[in-house]
Amino acid sequence: MGWLRNRAIGKPLSSPPLSPTPFSTLVNYGVTDRKLAMPDKDREKHNELQAQYFEECADKFDLEIPGDIQERTATIVETAGMDASTRILDVGTGSGVLIGHFLASGARQENIVGCDLTPAMLAIASQHYSKVYFWNGDVMEFSFHSLPSDFPPHIRSFDRIFFNACFANMHDRRAVLAHCLGLTSEGGKIVISHPLPKIVDALHRSDPEIVPHLLPSKEEAETWAKELGLALEHFQSTDTLYLTIFRRIKCS
Repeated sequence: MGWLRNRAIGKPLSSPPLSPTPFSTLVNYGVTDRKLAMPDKDREKHNELQAQYFEECADKFDLEIPGDIQERTATIVETAGMDASTRILDVGTGSGVLIGHFLASGARQENIVGCDLTPAMLAIASQHYSKVYFWNGDVMEFSFHSLPSDFPPHIRSFDRIFFNACFANMHDRRAVLAHCLGLTSEGGKIVISHPLPKIVDALHRSDPEIVPHLLPSKEEAETWAKELGLALEHFQSTDTLYLTIFRRIKCS
């Protein structure tokens, strides 16, 4: 699912798929496993399954969101913090659930990139937010070393990267965290969240192909932070809200 589409989602760009982050770049962020910089056939099959699943149920994600869920997603964005200058990558953006909260917190549409495997989801999101740049593909294939010609020229790193209600669906959670570290500005944050964490456990048991993992435990988060040179700024895990925030440590 590594192809690109323009903001209208309707026609593919002529640019080739983005290449994975070069291994030399990953090493700078503490990644020493060369496999993380290589194409992964298992991941490609996983992505195809995810895209097909969400393509078939995309219309269900354009329904009105209950007020209590809206309150929790607002809390996620408020805790991460942002302003008009914040450059944001919303991974698994879906129908754009978080984008309204970004804007309410002061962010500008022009500074937001929404990423998703499913064209039908992005078609919904683009109808609501015409100035957000939407990218169809796997975030593991996103690289600033190879960008489509219409990509916002002022975005060359992200101050916030969000994984809301999608991190347990990732093929390899640690690998995607390591990759996104290379996309994050100094002092930038990677936010993993879910406003209905109990449903993740249920889906992991009932449909492990679609939800192959659980949300990271505090022990996992602390281990990844130590291994990748991140600060674990926030960890919250309750029946009604999951929120983990990593911060990229500034170079001295």
